[in-house]
Amino acid sequence: MRVTILFLAILTLSFIQVNAQWYSQFEDSTLYFLGVSFTNHNNGIAVGTSYDSTTTIGHPSIIFKTSDAGANWQLDSFSTAAQLYSISSYDEENLLAVGEYSTIARTTNGGISWIEEESSLFNSFSAVEYLDLNTQIVAGSGGMMLKTTNSGNQWNLISTGTLDGLTDMHFFDYSRGICIGLNGAIIVTTDGGENWGSIVSGTNAHLTSLNFFGSDNGIIVGAYGTVLYTANGGLNWIVRNNPTDKSLSSF
Repeated sequence: MRVTILFLAILTLSFIQVNAQWYSQFEDSTLYFLGVSFTNHNNGIAVGTSYDSTTTIGHPSIIFKTSDAGANWQLDSFSTAAQLYSISSYDEENLLAVGEYSTIARTTNGGISWIEEESSLFNSFSAVEYLDLNTQIVAGSGGMMLKTTNSGNQWNLISTGTLDGLTDMHFFDYSRGICIGLNGAIIVTTDGGENWGSIVSGTNAHLTSLNFFGSDNGIIVGAYGTVLYTANGGLNWIVRNNPTDKSLSSF
C-alpha cells in the first residue's frame, strides 16, 4: 500500500464537483498518515504511524510538518510507541494529537517541541477538539471521553452514555457539540461536554467522520459508503443514497 502526502486533497461526493490537480510529494510504503491539520495557508502537520512488516511489537508514531503549503514535508523528531490517529489545532502554535494507548501529545510552539500527557487509561483516542485554549476534549474506544480545563494538567473522565467507540467530534461553540462513533452512534451536548445524550442516526453503520458548513448543514460519512445529512444543526439526520459501497473514512 502506498501512502502519499498530497498537495491538495478534496473528497468529492455526488453533490460536489471540483476540478483539482493532484501532486505526489513523496511515497513510502512504511508510512501511514491518519490525520492532518493546517493552521494557515502554509503551515500544516500530519500524523500517523510508521509500519514495517519486520516489526512485531508496536508501530511508532510519525509527525510530519510543512511550512510551504505542502510542497515539502519534514519528519519531526518526536515519536511515541503508539500510532497517532488525529490532530486538532487551536491556532498556529497550539495543537493536540491523540492515538492508541490513550496517547495525548501537545505542542504550544507550532510543533517545534511536543509533550506527551498522562491520562492513566489504556483506551485509544481518535477524536480531539479544542473548545478554547484551556479546554479540550478527547474521545475514543469504548465510548471513553476525557476533558481538561487547564490545558492538559488534569484530564477528567466524562460519561458519554455509550460503549460504542467514538471516532470524530465537532463543536459549534464552547457549549454545543456533537460526537459520532461505531454502530451508528451519535451523541450531542449543550453544556460543553459535561453531559451527553444520544440521538437517532437511522443507521447501524460505523460512522467515521463529520463536518459542518455553518451552524445548520452537516454531513457524516462512514462504512459501506454511508452518508448522513442534517439541515438543523444535527438534531435530525437523513440517510442519503450511498454514493459507493466503499467505506468513507474522512470528509
